[in-house]
Amino acid sequence: RSSCGLLFSVGRLRVVRSHGGLGRVDLGGRGCRLARHPRSGQELLEQSEACGPLTDATYLKAIARNHRLSREEGIDAVLREHRLDAIVAPTGAPAWKIDLLNGGGGTRGGCSTPPAMAGYPVITVPMGAIYGMPVGFSFIGTAWSDAKLLRLAYAFEQATNARIVPSFTPAGVMPPE
Repeated sequence: RSSCGLLFSVGRLRVVRSHGGLGRVDLGGRGCRLARHPRSGQELLEQSEACGPLTDATYLKAIARNHRLSREEGIDAVLREHRLDAIVAPTGAPAWKIDLLNGGGGTRGGCSTPPAMAGYPVITVPMGAIYGMPVGFSFIGTAWSDAKLLRLAYAFEQATNARIVPSFTPAGVMPPE
């Protein structure tokens, strides 16, 4: 049993009702306590629980629409029209420093939503750094193009050698003045 939002069971992840506060994860009988950041609530989990089952007609209609827009009329259409093997784009804005008082930096855009909605593969590799914070480069493909994306991403990594060794970046103003 778990009183947090997640329960691991035999290699599967299962979402269970959240009761806020500190949670507990059961890892095959080896439980561990989870601390929750005071500004990181469970609102999205609770909203998703209130939506009903995954078999609900409204949900199934929304999924079908998302798949049509992100697959046939989205990624697949772009790849076909321009005769591409993959779509490449900066993954998003540079990483941000974690604010220990207010939590993470939130979202700053990115290219992973369409492939996530489509259920298609996307691979991100290092592209470099801006003010010492890493920036990624994403390779997006169609269904079952994982092997091709891996080859493309590997070739990019080998050609650019853009990976930087992670380091601790002290608190301060970004960009540095």
